[in-house]
Amino acid sequence: MLFRAMTNVHLYEQALQEAGGVPYVNLSGRGFYSRREIQDVLNYFRWLQDRGDEVARLAVLRSPFYLISDQGLYWLQRERQDMLSTAERQAYDRACSDYVYLTEQASVKSAPEVITAMLERTEYMSKIWRLPFGPQKRANMEKLLKLSWDLFARDVFSVPEQLRYIDLMSRDSKGGRAKHCSMRNMPMWSFCVLCTAPKA
Repeated sequence: MLFRAMTNVHLYEQALQEAGGVPYVNLSGRGFYSRREIQDVLNYFRWLQDRGDEVARLAVLRSPFYLISDQGLYWLQRERQDMLSTAERQAYDRACSDYVYLTEQASVKSAPEVITAMLERTEYMSKIWRLPFGPQKRANMEKLLKLSWDLFARDVFSVPEQLRYIDLMSRDSKGGRAKHCSMRNMPMWSFCVLCTAPKA
């Protein structure tokens, strides 16, 4: 779907969601990086980059990656793992194991490879699929992974490099600078594409 401007695109996004949750990708960049599932991955990146980033760590633990409750986070902040439920203690143990593995991966592998390992190891895609607007969330994750491989092809390889780039892109998108879309290599049969029409 091509638009002269993306001012009212949220109306079309809402209509697509209400029409049975039709997956779509908004290529303008506006608001994409603020979506919850994208922030989940970016918070994991921040945690991998800085073990002491408590905000990122708690956000990851609370997210669909591990689904630890607010009460569980309260006890973790007080180093009282013994107060966690059995399920949350198991989730926390998995998080600790995943963190060690993904930190090692981030030191030797490219960012898109780390994202792939992160999604596979935590079964994140299947978890968000079961949430409201699951197909949309999955489409957003596929777009993020494609963007990561695109950055890799442009010599932006590592997790820290891509995180810095995405932070800059996020600030640009908040400023309202929409970007034209590129249809090349886009799986058009998977979801609806929303973008501005290139100027003649």
